[in-house]
Amino acid sequence: MGYVRRREVADALPAGLTASERLVALEIADAAHDTSRRAYGAELVDTVLRRAGIPSIKQLGKLLGGLARKGVELREVAFQDVSGRPVVAWRGHATTFAVPPVEALRAACQATTQSVDTQGDVQSRSV
Repeated sequence: MGYVRRREVADALPAGLTASERLVALEIADAAHDTSRRAYGAELVDTVLRRAGIPSIKQLGKLLGGLARKGVELREVAFQDVSGRPVVAWRGHATTFAVPPVEALRAACQATTQSVDTQGDVQSRSV
C-alpha cells in the first residue's frame, strides 16, 4: 500500500505547506488503500501522530484544517450538519481519510493559490 501514492502526493503538494502539514499528508497517503484511496481507523491516527511527532489529536485536527485551507482536503465528509457545513469527525467516530487523485489535488492546490489584489482583480501566484 501507498508508496507510489505517497510519491504522487509529494510531487503534487503546494509549496506553502509547513513541514508538519507535508508529513501528515504523506503519512496518510502512504496508509491509503491502493484501489479505494481511503485510509481509516484509530491505529492510523496513532501512527500519524507518532511518525509526524504530533503531540495530540487536537493538534492533528489543526494541521488537517490548515491543509484543507490550502487546498489539500484529506478528510472524507461524513455528512452535512443542519447549517449545511460538512462534518468530517465527531466524538466517538474515527475520521476517514480519502486521498484525491493527483490531478484533482493539483487543481485544488492551484485554485487556492489565487489571491485578490486591492483592486478586486484575481491574480495567480506561482506555485
